Amino acid sequence: LSWFYNNDHTKAIENLQKSADVAIANEQWTLAIQNYINIGGINSSVFGNYMKAMEYYTKALRVCESQNLTYKIYDAYNGIANVYLYQKEDEKALDYYMKALLFLEKANDKSSLSILYQNIGQYYSTIHQVDQAELYYEKSLKTFREIEIKGGIITTLVMLSDIHRQRGQLGKALSNDMEAM
Repeated sequence: LSWFYNNDHTKAIENLQKSADVAIANEQWTLAIQNYINIGGINSSVFGNYMKAMEYYTKALRVCESQNLTYKIYDAYNGIANVYLYQKEDEKALDYYMKALLFLEKANDKSSLSILYQNIGQYYSTIHQVDQAELYYEKSLKTFREIEIKGGIITTLVMLSDIHRQRGQLGKALSNDMEAM
């Protein structure tokens, strides 16, 4: 991923694909899945190429299913959901977020749960269901606090501030903003 951090995203994808090919050939399924997910993420968030991102998230999901690697299915579902959300296919996005949520709650993976709660909150915020957005942001904040992830706490507080501002609850918004600082 050093190519990614040096902003050579095309080279990063090329190297991740080579790594995925080697991983598949050597039956290193977890590595292949993670490479596919990383390629999907770069295509989605950097290039805005949602079709290509979906292709790689789907590849990751197929490997998860074929190798019965249920602990990695969350990553594929979450990536697919994010693509649907970017493409304004809200119902499909929610469907995949909820599929991911089922896996993570069973696994009790608090780190991933905190991020997924945040993503679901963003989904509800996008479709202007602020009560549901707030519910998931609060779950995210609680979980981030339990595992003491400061960056997650700050980001979620800012998201909650936006919800409070939308409702005209400026005191709550200011309180969250101050805590985030």
